[in-house]
Amino acid sequence: YVSGLLADAGLIDPQRIGATGESYGGGVSLALATLKDRIMNPDGTLAPWKSPGGASLRIAASSPVIPWSDLVYSLLPNGRTLDYQIASPTTDLSPIGVSKQSYTAGLFALGAAKGYYAPPMANPEADITTWFGLINAGEPYDGNPPADSIVAQIARFHSSYYLLDGAYGTAKEAPAPSLIANGFTDDLFPVDEAIRYYNLERSLYPSNPIALFAFDGGHARGQNKSADTARLSSRIQGFFDHYVRGSEAQPPLGVSALTETCPASAPSGGPFTAPSWDALHPGDVDFSAHGTERIMSGTGDPTIAKTIDPVAGGGACATTPSRDQGAGVATYRLPPATGSGYTLLGSPTVLANLTVTGTFGQVASRLWDVNPATGTQTLVARGIYRIDSAHPNGMQGFQLHPGAWHYAAGHVPKLELLAQDSPYARMSNGTFSIVVNDLQLRLPVHELPGAPGTPAVVGRPLPHSSPGTRVSACRMRPVARISKRRTHASSQRVWVFGTVTERPCAHASSAVRRGQRIARVTVSIFRNFPRARCQFLLRSGKFTRLRSCKRSVVFGARGTVRWGLSLRAGLPHGSYLIRVDAVDAAGRHSRRSAAAAQRISVR
Repeated sequence: YVSGLLADAGLIDPQRIGATGESYGGGVSLALATLKDRIMNPDGTLAPWKSPGGASLRIAASSPVIPWSDLVYSLLPNGRTLDYQIASPTTDLSPIGVSKQSYTAGLFALGAAKGYYAPPMANPEADITTWFGLINAGEPYDGNPPADSIVAQIARFHSSYYLLDGAYGTAKEAPAPSLIANGFTDDLFPVDEAIRYYNLERSLYPSNPIALFAFDGGHARGQNKSADTARLSSRIQGFFDHYVRGSEAQPPLGVSALTETCPASAPSGGPFTAPSWDALHPGDVDFSAHGTERIMSGTGDPTIAKTIDPVAGGGACATTPSRDQGAGVATYRLPPATGSGYTLLGSPTVLANLTVTGTFGQVASRLWDVNPATGTQTLVARGIYRIDSAHPNGMQGFQLHPGAWHYAAGHVPKLELLAQDSPYARMSNGTFSIVVNDLQLRLPVHELPGAPGTPAVVGRPLPHSSPGTRVSACRMRPVARISKRRTHASSQRVWVFGTVTERPCAHASSAVRRGQRIARVTVSIFRNFPRARCQFLLRSGKFTRLRSCKRSVVFGARGTVRWGLSLRAGLPHGSYLIRVDAVDAAGRHSRRSAAAAQRISVR
């Protein structure tokens, strides 16, 4: 509105407006970049952005600093964000994740002390007190209508990722040129908040200008070294000079990273630059453990957890004793780094076979640097993974938030999997046990495999065949097909048959190949309408109301490699679309293709 007033007064160019801000301001500036020349109305629809006098307004460039792209995930991560995969509109929202309690409690208290909250139940769109009480009470969340309502509202109205994706029926549009900065040691809005948005934008608009700047900064535990913040400020100035003022040459795009170093007085490592996020880490350090470990609820040393808490802890360079925590905490130590060591620069990936008993299971992951000379360890990366109660067992993959750290010669990478990371993350209400088998850990590193000075332990990334592997020529998803000759429908019944082809990677480990076996096949039957709206068939034979086509209703088919579905549900006269989806044991969905869809008519 203020920009519109300035434009109407002739003081600014309405087509050359820049947006930047930090933290919540970063989230808002990312939303402005995504809207670009539009506004969102209270009902979620979009309209052209006009000044009070009727002039057309436009964001020419943005630089969101330490923002979120998915506010639900940033506060309640479920561990489903993968840095090599484009998240669907439901991936990061279901199951509802684990609250970053030290942050959510601190933010709520700060708002209560210095701001104003509407009285409970007075405003369903801003009922902060009720929302905080529900989330802070903990599980069960899923299937709880108030919790689902909170998630849907924050995703739709406060998360730029779903606006960019058009997940709630809004028209897609290329966003304004953006330079997004997030912190590797930021435990509130870590680097994957930028990567999620970056991956989607590059897939939708490959030629659209976007750049990432990742550093040891942001919210706590970020160190925000003066040289790093000065470098970021200079990058933002150059970006705006070109895209807003039009007065300078095009700034570099791609990805730039500065690594965490300790002590705080030491300069950050880098800068490391690459044309893309994947190109930043061309090498992998791989580790496999074929034995059995067990994660038990209620275990874990609380003094360690407090030391690395972002709010009450000792900061990014805090150290703890490196001894293992004992029974109930799964611990894995890699061989010591050799030669010149290697530089973690990306998201550590875990793939393991999990067997879960009990309720409301979760896995807290910590990657440490162990210094044998001092007997201490420094936190390098962390993450939280919510067990899906509908599919708790089997091969599962997840990533820790991206880290940036150099493992010096003799230092040992150590992975801990435990049931809690309290007070940072909320402790589960459940009592559970998780048996871990066939674990694989992949550390993405900046060193080029086979280059002079690169340790022999650094290899090339394995393919993106499942969570825990990355891109190569290997097929990374199952291929589903509908048998068009055997599929038909009448006013009394529907028959659908087909096949699924598994695409295992011959050079992958047996654990990875098991993760590529087909776990289930689902079928949806629907009528599609303009503006990405659909009506889905229910088992009762009735159809849902018009809704986003991404909110599908599915039926489980019998069989996997060969599958079939028979429904006693009559279809009225008309045309319908049938779509099949196959999911492997690691949770990877088949790609949508013409072979996986068929249009049928009932006369």
